[in-house]
Amino acid sequence: MLAGPKGCSFPLDTHGRRTTPLTSMYDRHLFGGAIFVSIPDDFEDVEQTAAISHHYSYFRQAHYNEASFTNVDTGECLSIELFELADDAEGEDGIRYRFDELASYNSAQPARLNAVGKLSDDEVPNLPITAQTYYAIGEQWLVDGVKSAETNTTARRRVDTIMALFRIYEAHLDIVVGLTVPVDSDAPHAEWTPTPAAEKSPSTLTDKAVTKLKAVLESFEILDVQKLFC
Repeated sequence: MLAGPKGCSFPLDTHGRRTTPLTSMYDRHLFGGAIFVSIPDDFEDVEQTAAISHHYSYFRQAHYNEASFTNVDTGECLSIELFELADDAEGEDGIRYRFDELASYNSAQPARLNAVGKLSDDEVPNLPITAQTYYAIGEQWLVDGVKSAETNTTARRRVDTIMALFRIYEAHLDIVVGLTVPVDSDAPHAEWTPTPAAEKSPSTLTDKAVTKLKAVLESFEILDVQKLFC
């Protein structure tokens, strides 16, 4: 189960929108109507806002197999991506593979997973019963391109990554839903040693992000899998 703040529930507000303790949601149909999902109100479609040019997306740049949304105030990025099923990665290795793939794309140094597990049916109630569903919570440290004149080292910034993987075997499809959250963006680190998991407490920002992603996952529904191949 994807762990977040206790007691989370997502009722409807007076306008019929889903609400979390943090935000309301608006509905979107993606990939030609193949997928239905609710998006937090404070996230805007990357293709519909020029403001994204002022923020770096810590997921891959949007392509035909991806839908991306960003919070221009916090730098958070929500991404839904479609991939051919990774046949060699079974069980939890599938979500580990997708996390490592993203870290490699971002040239993260270092990157670490803090939690991996299966999503419960209650967390993804609208997916096919045959879907295998997993989550991962981790962190990446990304080079920000600024080199310190004093230490001659390049600063790194921490980005928390919360990711869900839906494996649709009958369609030979991996669907990745991820949220990246810049942390301590005003305090780059020239050198960093990972803190042991037992000593690490998650940031409040990441707890809030988990709540948002849980609401997205709860709404996620595949309406027409055939359209995902068009």
